[in-house]
Amino acid sequence: MGTEIARNRRVECHGVAPAAPASIMAWREGGTVSVACRHRRMILQASLLALPALALAAETVDECESGAGWRPLSGRPTPRVETTSAGHDGGALRLSFFESREASFVGRAVAANEDWDRAAGLSFWLKGDGSENFLAVTLLDESLTRRHAALVGLRSKEWQQVRLRWDDFVPETFASDWFGEPEARMRPSDVRALWFGRWFYLRPWSSCSFELDRICLEERLPAPPDRPSEDCGLARTLAKLKARQEVTIAALGDSITNGFRLERPERDAWPAQLQKLLRKRFDYKAIQVRNLGIGGLETRQAIALLPRDIGAAPPDLAIAHFGYNDLTAMEERRIPEAARNGIAARNLRELVQRIRRVSCGRTDVLLVATVPAGPQALFTQLPDGRQDISHPHAEGQRVFAEALLAAFDAP
Repeated sequence: MGTEIARNRRVECHGVAPAAPASIMAWREGGTVSVACRHRRMILQASLLALPALALAAETVDECESGAGWRPLSGRPTPRVETTSAGHDGGALRLSFFESREASFVGRAVAANEDWDRAAGLSFWLKGDGSENFLAVTLLDESLTRRHAALVGLRSKEWQQVRLRWDDFVPETFASDWFGEPEARMRPSDVRALWFGRWFYLRPWSSCSFELDRICLEERLPAPPDRPSEDCGLARTLAKLKARQEVTIAALGDSITNGFRLERPERDAWPAQLQKLLRKRFDYKAIQVRNLGIGGLETRQAIALLPRDIGAAPPDLAIAHFGYNDLTAMEERRIPEAARNGIAARNLRELVQRIRRVSCGRTDVLLVATVPAGPQALFTQLPDGRQDISHPHAEGQRVFAEALLAAFDAP
């Protein structure tokens, strides 16, 4: 609705936004801001957002007819910001990203206000490059530590309007919580920066480009359809296995799933070993277990990835194994131990619900408990004699896969 209003009542934004908090002003004037990411720190130069924050006028956030205020924030090679006259309605921005091993973003400052709290979410027009890449649309507060992200695909080469409800944005860090929750510590009106780009978990980072036009607040957005809340377990997947039909399983997880420290993770990580065991158990080969594990991944980041990992091609079953990185992150945030189990449970419920949502209810879900850490025989021995107490070696991965196989023995 907001986009239609903006289209019929074109709003031009001029002048300087209302005074921003002192921390934002300091950020614009000089120095650097360091944002902690898993396994690396990303340094953002203050000069990149030196122009005034965009003032919110009516429902329009940005007409995207000029590159004023938009700057590459990180990444090597540096992302490129250009303008084009062939937008959806007038001019548009063209953002280009290059193959890189670093997180990359283009963004600008915004001055959200109470209108954002009253809105249902954001919309914008997007023209992709036909690739299988996804980009993260990220909302950040003034500290840049509280951030919420939603993933959008670039497959379509035609102009399409993307509509994102506030609850489509996933709080990526434990510095905040879901929009609308009492403990969220961040509301839409707290947004001070809008970024488009790629976090570390959007690997592999191949080159991509897209065009962006007219970003608006949306007064009303339809709620996602309800999906069955009852747990159907593995019934549908088991039926297909027993009928020897083609079955696809997505293995979601962190470095344990990814096979960190294994010489041949494509053979020895538990997803590969489970695939071998299932093919032997059910005596046919049309069973594929895709390893989607990413080192350093937390449950919330996995939730953000679901539009790509599950929604793009819904598998028959998703097996999710998380925990270590969540615990580390909560310890770093000094979250009281008494609250951690509740937070973990909330994240897992959200993971299951969103798998059902993005798969339109077609994907079964199997949650796996976190493997206890410790100096056990199933964990990797390091060359210097120390033991990695978090990552199983090949034999430990086999034991893991065999334990999962038992779940497929249910009647």
